Amino acid sequence: MIYILKINKLRPVLSLILYDDHPFVTDAIEKYLTSYKDICVVSKTHTVATTLEQLILLEPDILISDVFSDENSGTTLFVEALKKHPNLRIIIFSSLTNTFLIDSLIEMGVTSIINKKDGFDKLYQELLHISSVHRSKEKSKLELPTLTPREKEIIPLLAKGYASKEIAAVLGTSTNTTDNQKKALLKKFDCVNSTELIVKLGQMGLLGMT
Repeated sequence: MIYILKINKLRPVLSLILYDDHPFVTDAIEKYLTSYKDICVVSKTHTVATTLEQLILLEPDILISDVFSDENSGTTLFVEALKKHPNLRIIIFSSLTNTFLIDSLIEMGVTSIINKKDGFDKLYQELLHISSVHRSKEKSKLELPTLTPREKEIIPLLAKGYASKEIAAVLGTSTNTTDNQKKALLKKFDCVNSTELIVKLGQMGLLGMT
């Protein structure tokens, strides 16, 4: 059986799907976590098939799941989940102690692994950590400087290692104008030289947008 909870119009910081083949486990997790206003459990599932269906339907921020169940012993669920949602965060909440499997899960893309012995408090602390990272990324996106059309032309040439004189020749401007535009870019992104600028733009994902 699957349980779906309505999502408030004001989307919470984190939306969760809980998966375990024992309903009392998901019920207990939900009861604990939903006491916090910044978390919303949007679905509780007890089979792999319904979990994957709900991931597609609800697109949650996080899947909290055990590793072992009657139908899933290992990584099948997580492989399929990450294929469908590469940005999905997965928290394993399990009694798992096998270091090889733990390393394999982390390498696969699982966000973190919390031992059930550590309790719900540890699970919530991990959610807080993920929430802070999420907010930081969202804030960074909102604060990205806007590029002018000319700056979008200059950046890929800088990335190719062109000097100001070469850029000016390509764009049909003066070397002095190009130098001024480079200085404006360096100031806008708080960089000391073109190399640092290109590295920073790459980290921000702006090189592909130029």
